[in-house]
Amino acid sequence: MMLMVIAVGCSVIAVADSMAMAAHGRRRDCGVMKSAGGTVRRLLAISGGETILVIVIGAALGVLVTLPPLAGMACGLSQATSSDVGLHLSTRYRPGRRRRHRQGPAGAGGVRDTAMAYR
Repeated sequence: MMLMVIAVGCSVIAVADSMAMAAHGRRRDCGVMKSAGGTVRRLLAISGGETILVIVIGAALGVLVTLPPLAGMACGLSQATSSDVGLHLSTRYRPGRRRRHRQGPAGAGGVRDTAMAYR
């Protein structure tokens, strides 16, 4: 879990840095467009359109890159378990509730004992 937090944190910093550098580089372009008669609304529309285009292209490339390895893992898992394993892609995000597992009494060798042993 900690490794995932670190990876996501580094990704956020990298994206923010890239966006800041892109905005800084576009400063001269915005000045030229304003001097040529462009309005702030038009500049924002162009910038927003470019952002949406980059997001769509990035999402499409991300799906194209991740689907073949996922299909390979599903195929390997179905062969290893002798059961049908398919890819189910969903566009809806459904956060799951955390289930609380019943823990046995202390000293029963259950989850509670191993969790307490590492603290």
